[in-house]
Amino acid sequence: TGGFCSGTLIAPDQVLTAAHCLWNKRTNRWLGADALHFLPGYNRGKYLAHAQVSAVRHAADVVMDRQGHPSDPATDWAVLTLASALPARPNLRPIALASAADLAALHEGTALLQAGYSRDRAHMLTVVDPCQLVGRRQSRAESGAESGAGMLLYHDCDATFGDSGSPVLVRVGDGLRIVGIHVAAVQRDG
Repeated sequence: TGGFCSGTLIAPDQVLTAAHCLWNKRTNRWLGADALHFLPGYNRGKYLAHAQVSAVRHAADVVMDRQGHPSDPATDWAVLTLASALPARPNLRPIALASAADLAALHEGTALLQAGYSRDRAHMLTVVDPCQLVGRRQSRAESGAESGAGMLLYHDCDATFGDSGSPVLVRVGDGLRIVGIHVAAVQRDG
């Protein structure tokens, strides 16, 4: 459909992104895996690798409205399975999901960073570092590992269209962990 979103390699053959990125608003249906491509390290028309998607897994209880918005933002995630695992390279490595202990340690003011391909600079990765956690709340859906429901994190990272699906990261030891993905923007206090 010509659109783009951000996504993060979480395994050599898996990419985490926002589910709404995969919704075709013209047909009110999910895009097929065969219509999706992953271009890691994209920069002004060049990229580190190209992978076609062979399968898509959404949150089991994601429900999209006609405008392409999920009824619960906590279900706005998808994992893409690539047709072939990407080769390991120093600049092309998966980023781990945060552990339960990492998530439990989050509090307002926790330093975060976010990296995505925003509409402002669509052909270059934009990294917002630092930004911070400004709030959290339980999602509308009941919690459950299989449902994809859980905690919504609010951050003050500068993000706009195109940043959907981009990782929200926290530093843990000498590395980064994914604590969430960017799925929506809200305005508060002007």
